[in-house]
Amino acid sequence: MVSDNNSRLVTDSGVVGEPGAASPRVLIGTTIGDQMRLSNNLLSKVVALSQKDRSAVLPGGHRPNGAFWFNAATGTFVTSDYYSKELPAWVKRFNASEEHPKKYFRAKWDRALSPEAYKRAQVDNLAVQGSALGKKFPYVVTGGEEQPGRRFFAAFEYSPFALDFVANFAKAAIEGESLGADQYPDLLSVSFSTPDLVGHAFGPDSQEVLDIYVRLDRVIADFLDYIDRRVGLANTLIAMTGDHGASPVPEYVTSIGMAATRIEAKPLTEAVNKALAARFGDEKWVAGFVNDQFYFDRKLIAEKRVIASEVERVAGEAALTVPGIIDYYTRTQIVEGRMPQGPIARRVVNGFHRLRSGDVWIITQPFAFVSEFNLATTHGSPYNYDTHVPVLFSGPGVRPGRYHVECSPSDLAPTLAALLGVEMPSNRTGRVLFEAIEQRK
Repeated sequence: MVSDNNSRLVTDSGVVGEPGAASPRVLIGTTIGDQMRLSNNLLSKVVALSQKDRSAVLPGGHRPNGAFWFNAATGTFVTSDYYSKELPAWVKRFNASEEHPKKYFRAKWDRALSPEAYKRAQVDNLAVQGSALGKKFPYVVTGGEEQPGRRFFAAFEYSPFALDFVANFAKAAIEGESLGADQYPDLLSVSFSTPDLVGHAFGPDSQEVLDIYVRLDRVIADFLDYIDRRVGLANTLIAMTGDHGASPVPEYVTSIGMAATRIEAKPLTEAVNKALAARFGDEKWVAGFVNDQFYFDRKLIAEKRVIASEVERVAGEAALTVPGIIDYYTRTQIVEGRMPQGPIARRVVNGFHRLRSGDVWIITQPFAFVSEFNLATTHGSPYNYDTHVPVLFSGPGVRPGRYHVECSPSDLAPTLAALLGVEMPSNRTGRVLFEAIEQRK
């Protein structure tokens, strides 16, 4: 998503490796951090960090003071030469400190609460559920290695100890960049990736996910206590959300007597290609299938002089023959403004980009998804279990309360812009959550 052939990785040793590190060059428009820096001649500081590169790069915007992510090859935080040719001294110190993941080698992850608390979750994991840590509690974090190495670092990311690791790095960032030390507002973006990894591996109904969120709650509480001591919560505006939910594991859903389907990507693509070949000629019409979208070989379509909208229609009808697929939408429908009314169609339109989106979107039935990777479950459907995430605000200017109106993570940036008094990001799609903002007198 953020891989850039013009960027190389920056580690403690400096610029290393082949081109292909991450950068925000694919990012269109500005972010809230960009707008904060533009508002005062770059006097605001912006730092973004995460286990995943994309979860640091995109929230960081085009010109942050730094964007850092976890390198599972070394167990350290890195960046790319888009930002700097060398890691800041404070990052090097952290990487060399006792906070290195090696301290968690052979650490045991067991349930944090009493057995009674886990009655709401699955009793036992199914064959499809599991990670680099194993398949059931207790987990010993080694990655199958005798000494900390690449496999250990990969397994470590699935453990709750990675939550503490990221939070400790966030504390180091506050101190290293002197965030919150002057009158200009700074932005620190922190993304915890372990809940996503554990969710994919075990599913949202698992004891592992429940336990990870119990522990994440404690980590965030400790982090906020730290901010209160360092900067003062009275001086801190907090926004929190998640980027998606997750489908229940299909095998778990069927085990309790409900309908669910795991759709294999390869047979689906073959069915579409077969239908297109029968209608338009024996060629490879499908160039790719990503995020429930079929991308066609448009050069081939032009050479064969076939009508693109008909290619889309034939492909969509072929997809409907695969069990679990219940609808589809096409590029032509969107471009010509012929989409039906309803929340599903609206979400497809909201995600459409002429230069980057596919040609046919397939819609699965509830509790069904196209399995492109070897995961217990995934996300991407328009249904509530995939799209319902928290949107939380706290701090100066926020009106306390619980608001039962529709909102979205896309509302964070414009709401933060309103609270901070800066211009909204240039490509924002969300709204200002006025109901949650105190009226200034």
